[in-house]
Amino acid sequence: MAYNAAEASAREKANLAIVQRFYDEYAAGTADVILKVHPDKLTMHYAGESEEVETQVLRDDLAAIKAANPDLHAEIHSMFASGDIVVTELTWTATHKGDFFDIPATGETVLHNGIVVRRLEDGKIVESWEIWDDLAFLQSIGYLPSWEEIIANPPPETK
Repeated sequence: MAYNAAEASAREKANLAIVQRFYDEYAAGTADVILKVHPDKLTMHYAGESEEVETQVLRDDLAAIKAANPDLHAEIHSMFASGDIVVTELTWTATHKGDFFDIPATGETVLHNGIVVRRLEDGKIVESWEIWDDLAFLQSIGYLPSWEEIIANPPPETK
């Protein structure tokens, strides 16, 4: 089969629109968009591990995150597509107003930087590779000390 740039471009534009729809509707408080842009299950990859995740579980987890951070929104730094792949570089920003995975509300501004690679098939996100700066996130809500505090208080030397 010969490569058709016009078809690829149309497919890539459609895939970009699906991923953008996810970010826009989720930020607006519509967690059910997750059920619309994913099949019943998808493959999630984190730090070299992968698992099949039921979309309803993903929806419920993301709804809980949104409830704890009502003004949560994604600042998209870059997003591009190549074939069935969409790559997004982003920062989730919010005010931490509720419990978040057993971390009590801090009132601090959440900053969670990441890169997400998604594979789409037939208009649905079927696979996702996610890399997040969890250290900076935990520092942003005051759950971990800043770099300056860590450097100022090094661990005791071991023999």
